[in-house]
Amino acid sequence: MLLKRLALCLLLCLPSLVWAEPEVHAVGVYEGSGKDPAGALRGPDAKVLVDRPGAEVTLYLGSYEPVRWLVTTSPGTEIVRIVIHGYQVAESQVLVNDRQWDKVERADIPYAYASEGKNFRALVDAVTEDGSALASFTGSYRAPAQGFTVSQVVRGIPQFRADYLKDEIAPAASVPESLRGLLDWHGSANAPAQELSFEGDGFVIRMSDRPETLYRVPPSLPEVSRPVGATRDPETGMLYGVTFGGEGYLYRYDPKADEWSEPISMLRDDASGLFFDDQSGRVVAVISGLVSRGGMALRVFEDDGSFHDVPLDALNLPGVMDLVDVGNELGPTLLPLGTSEGKVLLLATSSRWRAGFPGEDEPFRIYLVEIESGAASLVSADYPSLGAD
Repeated sequence: MLLKRLALCLLLCLPSLVWAEPEVHAVGVYEGSGKDPAGALRGPDAKVLVDRPGAEVTLYLGSYEPVRWLVTTSPGTEIVRIVIHGYQVAESQVLVNDRQWDKVERADIPYAYASEGKNFRALVDAVTEDGSALASFTGSYRAPAQGFTVSQVVRGIPQFRADYLKDEIAPAASVPESLRGLLDWHGSANAPAQELSFEGDGFVIRMSDRPETLYRVPPSLPEVSRPVGATRDPETGMLYGVTFGGEGYLYRYDPKADEWSEPISMLRDDASGLFFDDQSGRVVAVISGLVSRGGMALRVFEDDGSFHDVPLDALNLPGVMDLVDVGNELGPTLLPLGTSEGKVLLLATSSRWRAGFPGEDEPFRIYLVEIESGAASLVSADYPSLGAD
C-alpha cells in the first residue's frame, strides 16, 4: 500500500517539476534608450524584467545598434540561456541582476522589433529549428525607458509557428485549371514563356521560328526608363508596355497601323507588371513595391486611357509581409503569372526582383486575385520554414 501511495504521489507531483518544457521568449529593438555616460558602449540600454516563477527561460535578445541588455528576474525565475543577435551583435552585452552574463551566445540571426516581416520569420525559424516553441515576443523601435516585461506565455498566435501559412493555403481546385501548372513554383526556370517584351528601345518579339522584331519607340515620346512589363490585346494586336520610376508611363503601339499613341502617365505610382484580362478586354497594371500613393493595387485601363484602381489590402494577402524588411521596405513586388476567368495569379517576392522573376531559393507567395474586386486567396507558398511538399 505504501508503494502504491508513493507511486501516485510521483505521478501527480513530478510532471510540474521534472517535465516542464523550457520557455523561449524574444525581445527586439532597433536601438536602446538612454545614454552610456562612461562611453564604454556606443549603444544605450534596454531593460528586460523576466517574471516567470518556476519556469526555465531562454531569452533571444535582438537589436540593430549595440545594446547593453539589463535583465532582471523575479524570485523563482531561472534564466538558462541567453542568445543575442542582430546587426552589431559583437558589441552588445548582457547583465543579469547587475552581473555580467558570461554564458551569452551570439547568433547570426536578423533582429526584429515587430512580429511581421522577413526578419521576424527568420527569428521564428531559428527558435523552432530544434523543436522549441516561441512563448512570447515583444519589441519596439526604441527600447522604452521603463523597459520590457516578460511575464506570460502567449498562446494561439499562428505567426509564432514556423509553418503557420500551411493553414492558409487554399486548395488547388479553387484555381482555374489552366493556371494550376503555375502553382508548383521553382524559380525563374519555370516562369511563363514571354515572346513579347518591352525594353529600352521599344517592343521586342522573339519567336523561335522567325527573326527578332523590334518596334522602336519614337524620339517624340518620353524616353523608356526601367520597363517592367508588356502585354498584347489578342483581338486588336495592340501592344502595351509599362515602366516604373519617376512619373512612369503606359506605352501603346498598334503594329497594324504602325502608330504609337500618347503614353498614359502612371502618376508616379510604381508598376511591377502588366497583363491583359481576356474576360473584360482590358489592360491591367500591377502597382506594388517601392512607391505607391495608395498601396498595392490593380490599375485597370479603359480604351480611352482612363483608369481606376482596385486596391489589394495586405491584410487579405496572408504572409505577404513576410517578404518585407519591415521599417526599411514599403512592400513586396507582385508579378503577374497568368490570367483566366477574370482572375490573375500574382507572385509576391522581395522588392529587389521587380526587373524579373526570382530564383529557385527565394521565398515567395502566390495569390489568386479577382480582378474586378481584388478579393484574394493564398494558393501557394514557400519559405525555409515551410518546406517543400
